[in-house]
Amino acid sequence: MKVSRVTQWHPSHPFDLYIVAAGADHGRARPFLHKGGVSIPSQAEVLGLVPGKLAGKEAVLATGSDSRGLVYALLELADRVQSSRVPLEATRLSHPVIGQPANSVRAVNRSFESDVEDKPWYNDRSFWPPNPTMLVAQRFNRFCLSFGLAYDFARNITDCYFHFPYPFLLSIQGCDVRAEGLPDEERDHNLEMLRFISDEAAARPRKAMAPVSRKIRPRALKASVRIILAHPRGESVAQGFSQYFPGGCGGFSPGSRGRVLSWF
Repeated sequence: MKVSRVTQWHPSHPFDLYIVAAGADHGRARPFLHKGGVSIPSQAEVLGLVPGKLAGKEAVLATGSDSRGLVYALLELADRVQSSRVPLEATRLSHPVIGQPANSVRAVNRSFESDVEDKPWYNDRSFWPPNPTMLVAQRFNRFCLSFGLAYDFARNITDCYFHFPYPFLLSIQGCDVRAEGLPDEERDHNLEMLRFISDEAAARPRKAMAPVSRKIRPRALKASVRIILAHPRGESVAQGFSQYFPGGCGGFSPGSRGRVLSWF
């Protein structure tokens, strides 16, 4: 099965089938939807596969209510091709297909709990790019990187790497807090890797959250990076992070024992 990408079509083209990828409100999608007598709901992540004709040949519209819906429509076609003994026949539809994920939140969490066990994968740049791609292909729309979930009490901890995250990531002006024994070069590298992980996740058409601190459930924001901290000087910490994640969003609210929660 040979596939070619074109921006224009003509009856003389030697193609057996056209696949038109377009958003539900795009001009190229409207004729398919009109002739098929279907509409794409305006809800999130709705996908549509609509059979039709283009330049006198068979065609399928792959569409969606938003970017993820369109991605899921194309993934549905790809799955049909990969699962069929006759790939071309798998793309021919007798009727429109409209679908939506049953759950609006489909997340996978990866926890950093031990510097011995977890630093190798955290620092492995070849490990991260395939993972967001795999999650998108399986229709997950969130990835959570959690720190400090292995501990119920923050007392007498010996293997506490990333338990209280921000001193392991950056130095905040006016906050004399350091992780003892951690070289500045390693701290800076940790932040560099966090930004790399975030960028890899944000490059895919899904929400990304990284990291999530101990026992705090974040809201579903569109920020590519989300860091939740508990610190008396939360505003200073948040401003420090904003230098490295300028696309984030933040806020402050009273926390337990007079602390302030900050997120980006």
